[in-house]
Amino acid sequence: MKREPVKSSSIKSVGYENRSKMLEIEFRRGPSLYRYFDVPWQVYSALMTAESKGTFVNKIIKSFRCEEVVTERSRSKWDSLKSSRFLKKMRQASGSRRN
Repeated sequence: MKREPVKSSSIKSVGYENRSKMLEIEFRRGPSLYRYFDVPWQVYSALMTAESKGTFVNKIIKSFRCEEVVTERSRSKWDSLKSSRFLKKMRQASGSRRN
C-alpha cells in the first residue's frame, strides 16, 4: 500500500485502501507500522485533515482493530533495543557481583 508523508511529530506516513477499508500508519518511534481494519473513508479523510494527527489517532483510530506489521526496519530497531537492554542488564548483574 502506498503511504503519503504527513506533517506530524508522531506519525511519519499514512496510507488508505478504499476497497478493503484498510488504513496503514507508520509511526516515527517504536515498532513503526500498524494496519487498522474496517476504517470508513470518512475517518481516513478526517485524519488527513486533522490539525493534530497524533491526537486523532489516539482518540479515534485506536478503537479500530489493528495489527502490527513487522518490517525489516522495525525488526532491526527492536533487535537493537533488546541488545542494549540485555547489555545493560549484564553490566548491572556483573557490577552487583563485585560488591
